[in-house]
Amino acid sequence: MNIVEEGHYYELENLDGSQFNTIKFVNRGHGNDHEGTNNQEVLRVLIDRVSFLDNELPWHGNKEIIMHLRKALILHEARHLERMVDRSIAVDKIPVNETNGHFELNYKNEI
Repeated sequence: MNIVEEGHYYELENLDGSQFNTIKFVNRGHGNDHEGTNNQEVLRVLIDRVSFLDNELPWHGNKEIIMHLRKALILHEARHLERMVDRSIAVDKIPVNETNGHFELNYKNEI
């Protein structure tokens, strides 16, 4: 791994070949502003990758890896919600599910 722009732009080694892959994170307010992804998207990629590998060659530890990656994703979102409150954004106005009273999540549960 090579750091091109600290905290925002990375070159990743390839296992086969001499090329490299890049990951660029969004940069807002640190000078060189540019588009990019966020940690949550990278975690979703890792969850999908480990799920794929587990389907290909199951290993008991893959379930735990996926669980921890999902917890990391939740913690990133919790940080976001906390920052919304700190900025006086009315999180109490986020729609809630009528059945359980929690924030409404419009997704199909495929776990």
